[in-house]
Amino acid sequence: MSTLPHLVYRVDYPTAQTTYNPSSGFRAKNQTTILSTTFTLKTTLIPHLTWATNRSSPFISVFSSKSHAEQWARHLSAQKGGMRCYVLTINTRMLGRGPVFRAEDWVGEVVEGGEGMGGRELTEWSWNHEGEYLIMYKIPKEAIVDELDVGGEDEVFRALGLE
Repeated sequence: MSTLPHLVYRVDYPTAQTTYNPSSGFRAKNQTTILSTTFTLKTTLIPHLTWATNRSSPFISVFSSKSHAEQWARHLSAQKGGMRCYVLTINTRMLGRGPVFRAEDWVGEVVEGGEGMGGRELTEWSWNHEGEYLIMYKIPKEAIVDELDVGGEDEVFRALGLE
């Protein structure tokens, strides 16, 4: 069992299902799913972990490594033509009560379920879930301690040496 780090990092971008409002914090798109069984948990995790956009998620992904979050934000920005992305630092001691899951623990569970449960997709993308935690429903504004602007066209030009 892993302990939730004191600080975690959220990659935020305009097209994310999770919305961010500076006055209230982060809010997952799905606020109604209740995870009462392991089966419900797995069937809710799979679309989230495989980026299935046709299902809203109650999870908010965060990373334990700031450098991993920054790399992911830069990659996402470049993939989306210079879309502006942000990495927000979150103090986990300020989170409300509620479940937090370590994605790595569940990637293995789902992969064992086979391709029909998203196993193949998760195996191919498992590197992306290293150090990822899934927070249910919301992250209050009080937990957000820093915001770093990453990506955007300026960042893409810098990465290409065209500034």
